[in-house]
Amino acid sequence: PGSERLAPAVKRELDAGGSRFDVIIHLTASSEAWTPLEVDSKRGELVRSSVVGPLIEREIAELSAILEAGRWAPSGLNSQPWDFIVVKDPKVRDKMAGILERITIAWEGFATAPAMIVVAVNPSRDPGHFVEDGAVAAQNLCLAAQSLGLSSSWAGVYANRTAKRGVENCLKTLVSLPRSHRIIAIVPVGHPSGPESRSSRVPLDEIVHHERFRPLQRYDSKVG
Repeated sequence: PGSERLAPAVKRELDAGGSRFDVIIHLTASSEAWTPLEVDSKRGELVRSSVVGPLIEREIAELSAILEAGRWAPSGLNSQPWDFIVVKDPKVRDKMAGILERITIAWEGFATAPAMIVVAVNPSRDPGHFVEDGAVAAQNLCLAAQSLGLSSSWAGVYANRTAKRGVENCLKTLVSLPRSHRIIAIVPVGHPSGPESRSSRVPLDEIVHHERFRPLQRYDSKVG
């Protein structure tokens, strides 16, 4: 199930005899990774309702491949400041979803996901870019899940605002994360509960500028 939703490049690699684990790592770590994975990212917001169904042995192997994709994300000076905490215990997931209710309307969908990945970073490893590092790793997790026929989303947790810091601190306590770390996002992984929701995007000709910024239709600002 789900094989019909694999990215074309993944299918080609599988047909050539590669395992899903090897294929997704190759596609994510190579310079050619972004073509098939970005195509799949056009599915929109992926799953905003829920991702359901227990992870069977095959999906456990795919979860490892998804984590490998996160591990291969780029980072400043290859600092790799991330740690991934995989939460599968239903009781912990329920508590996590209850905390996330304070910052996302999709919290009930997160609660039904058979696995949630906490993307945490140690800022001391890359003080200038730890947020970007963690965000790129989280994006890799989502793209890898989609390319394997699974579904995912994410809840952005990191913020300097006091309200969100309260949410982050509760989550850190729940997963025993040390004070040295910050949580960037929570990424649920599972099977879609139904047809995926689709979102729209602004046309490229309204957001792409060549050589220098120029006022386009969607902007009221002027170039000085």
